[in-house]
Amino acid sequence: MPDSRWVVVPVGALLAAGGSLTSDAYGWHPPGPLFLVFGFAVSAVVPATAATVPVAAAIAAASALFSMLVAQVGVLREPASWSPPMLPAPRFRDALAPRGAVTHLVRHVLALTVAGGIATALDWQHPYWAMVAAVVVLSGPDLLSRLTRGVQRVVGTLLGLGVAALVLPWHPQGVAAVLVIVVLQVLTELFVGRNYAVALLFITPLALLMGQLAHDAPIGPLLRDRLLETVLGAVVGAVVLLAVPDRLDPELNAELDA
Repeated sequence: MPDSRWVVVPVGALLAAGGSLTSDAYGWHPPGPLFLVFGFAVSAVVPATAATVPVAAAIAAASALFSMLVAQVGVLREPASWSPPMLPAPRFRDALAPRGAVTHLVRHVLALTVAGGIATALDWQHPYWAMVAAVVVLSGPDLLSRLTRGVQRVVGTLLGLGVAALVLPWHPQGVAAVLVIVVLQVLTELFVGRNYAVALLFITPLALLMGQLAHDAPIGPLLRDRLLETVLGAVVGAVVLLAVPDRLDPELNAELDA
């Protein structure tokens, strides 16, 4: 129901704060809770029943397992090179000090609540796009890299919408849709670790095409909403980033800067 979007916004904001803390504690790459928030918000706004939820969970788990198996194919050529994966020990104390309370809680809760709340109040159909854009701005090792990622998100999305405007009118279905998705995904993986803006040339049409397969929508308004909500989220994230300092306690600031 439409009112459920107001539940998704605060829960997604809290999830982002916890995800940011966990990202720093485990040293995730890329850093930040972007995929966590995106996966939660998209799943939360898709209509579901008690019967379809376990099916979706099983498909997601099977897909993840298959991906991990494919990633280990090289072991068949060099079996001696394989070793059991070892998870890093989490360092939550380090992630929280000295600025974790601000970085992981205040900024994420404030930015995602404002961005998602504005998008929902304006009755935009994909408020999680604004929330994800805000997360992008808040993720990164320092202020300059965070603001740079925000600019890259907006510019890359704008250019990616041009690619989407060429792909979506074809309305690929079935095998054709799978092939287009595969090509876009491969191109995304080739560039996402090098230049985020370039990767968005392929991420944007990929996300919109997959959404169209689940729920067909008019292309023009869809492209417009993607741009508007991305700009909204990036702007809100940047404002919160600049307005909320890394450390709220003036005495702690002086002690750490001494």
